[in-house]
Amino acid sequence: IAVNDRAAGFAGGVVGIGDSFLYVWAASADKGELMALNALKGVRDVLDGTATNFSMEYSTHAPHGDSWWLMRAVPLKRPAGGAVLTHTDMTEAHKAELEARRSRDELAHLSRVLVVSELTTSLSHQLSQPLTGIVGNSQAGRRFLDAKKPDLEGLRQIFTDILSDAARASDLLHGLRDM
Repeated sequence: IAVNDRAAGFAGGVVGIGDSFLYVWAASADKGELMALNALKGVRDVLDGTATNFSMEYSTHAPHGDSWWLMRAVPLKRPAGGAVLTHTDMTEAHKAELEARRSRDELAHLSRVLVVSELTTSLSHQLSQPLTGIVGNSQAGRRFLDAKKPDLEGLRQIFTDILSDAARASDLLHGLRDM
């Protein structure tokens, strides 16, 4: 019945007053275009009364960039029937949604990096303590052995401390592996 200038430009001159959207969508659906098949079915359902309305979001590709649209169909209340079809440009809303999603993903990534950094710092600190103890006790043990009369009881205590520090480091690594 009527097509505004923007809709005529949007359809690329393919559909105008008196032309059938259904014909255009059927031709595209025959070529395997899923969007056209969904639109065709939805509008037919509104036209034959099996659906009270239909809406569908879709994108279009053009040299100046992609656009996103929301198509709605509602029955036209007149004896001859028909439907009112609207196409709402959702491009800016879609771009804002993509930007928000990108920002959320970046924030989640930064959060994971921060957690890994804190875990690495903590692990480094926790492992350095028993390793420092092992090195210190080993150096003391070497000095004990270099003495003319080694203190065997002192050496025994040093080896006990070394084993204890090694066990502590091993427990930390097992805990990390379990985590």
